[in-house]
Amino acid sequence: MSFEIESGVLKKYVSEDNVTDVVIPDGVISIEDRAFYGRADLRSVVIPEGVTSIGEYAFFLCDNLETIVIPDSLTSIGKFAFDSCKLKSVTIPNASAIISCYAFNDCKYLECLDFRGVKINVAKLIADKVDVADVIIMIRDEEFSTKISLAVKYDILCQMFCNGHSTVEFNVYLKKNFSKIFKFAIEKGDLKTVKSVIANNKLKLLTSRNIGNFIEYARSNKQINIADNLRKFSETGCEDK
Repeated sequence: MSFEIESGVLKKYVSEDNVTDVVIPDGVISIEDRAFYGRADLRSVVIPEGVTSIGEYAFFLCDNLETIVIPDSLTSIGKFAFDSCKLKSVTIPNASAIISCYAFNDCKYLECLDFRGVKINVAKLIADKVDVADVIIMIRDEEFSTKISLAVKYDILCQMFCNGHSTVEFNVYLKKNFSKIFKFAIEKGDLKTVKSVIANNKLKLLTSRNIGNFIEYARSNKQINIADNLRKFSETGCEDK
């Protein structure tokens, strides 16, 4: 395989016959715009530690690219960088990474984009016409007023809570909107979130005044296991936990 590299910048990849798996060499610090544009032969790419940025359209139309390994050092992904790739699962290790709009546009097979421990179903977002960049901004910058569907927003908030996320901004938003978010979790049968709220009730999200309503709501939605967990918690004196 052949790479055009200048001063640590990978400017272009020149494919060779029958090469489907590519390991970018050490010493590269950034991947230029369109560096792998249209390389339909690629199946997997390993990006080494030290690379900090992926340019716009860098892997655009790599129609068969299924696997990409992203290093901790990566801090930015440009617009349309992975547009139309066949990626199925991607982990972005750097919690401060900036992901530009449409970076994963038309990635119809991408069911798990892992960012800060939150699993984002990009394929579903695409179907719902939601840009994954808006979701990333919400998680990274706590922009909870961002205009994405409530179902997507509440799912992300539940995951953040389960992952132990706790800041002043997050807690204020959570308390203000708790009833709607918790009912969403109940409707989904999200026992993990329910148990997390029970186990971490320092914010007094569940009280003797509201828990009865949540128990009845769970029962009306045929979420009997959730109703039983809430009932048991209520019997122990939930406001003292």
